[in-house]
Amino acid sequence: DAAIEPEIVAKFWEDGQPDWSPIENRIIFASQRESDRRWRLYSAWGDGSLEENLQREGKMPTFAPDGRRFAFQGCDNTGNKCGLWTGHLYNNEYGFRLFLENRTATSPDWSPNSEKIAYMAKFADSWNLYLVNSDGSNNRLLTDTSSNDGLPAWSPNGEWLAFVSDRGGSWGLWIIHVQSKELHQVTGFGSGSLTAPNRLPYNQHQEHLWWDEQISWGP
Repeated sequence: DAAIEPEIVAKFWEDGQPDWSPIENRIIFASQRESDRRWRLYSAWGDGSLEENLQREGKMPTFAPDGRRFAFQGCDNTGNKCGLWTGHLYNNEYGFRLFLENRTATSPDWSPNSEKIAYMAKFADSWNLYLVNSDGSNNRLLTDTSSNDGLPAWSPNGEWLAFVSDRGGSWGLWIIHVQSKELHQVTGFGSGSLTAPNRLPYNQHQEHLWWDEQISWGP
């Protein structure tokens, strides 16, 4: 088989957390490329052309199924209202709106039917999974454990969520049925801890831990 040749879309080491539009060859991503190392949002076409600064601090962007709206973790310009926001790529001012105020909420993932957003948030000493309607209503806890659950990713049929967890004392990949809460471990990551790659600029500017990573569920 012919090897797959990677194509450089973003040209900075600090660029990451990409999400591909479900309707067109467009990517939204976050970057710490500026000298202050604050996370900001960008978009570009799949070949790297027409890169656009979305004029907003934020990270962990995720497209809605319509390929126009997106959700992300961020704060307002004062830094006081933090949580999960939505924006619109085809709105001249991007239509930013805070729909869930929770400073620890992160890693949003939009359900295939557009109705719900899964995310992770920290309460006390552990991370758990939550669901919220895309308009910010009906926020509810999905997992409730003293272990750490995070990085939710929807299955294509919208019935399951994949996530990482240190249940049982070691990290692994799990799935949970959204309605029944049936749980299965898919695989373990061995006895080691789950950490980000040991490379620049991460260790040069700030520590990046497991909650800065991503997983996805293929078609």
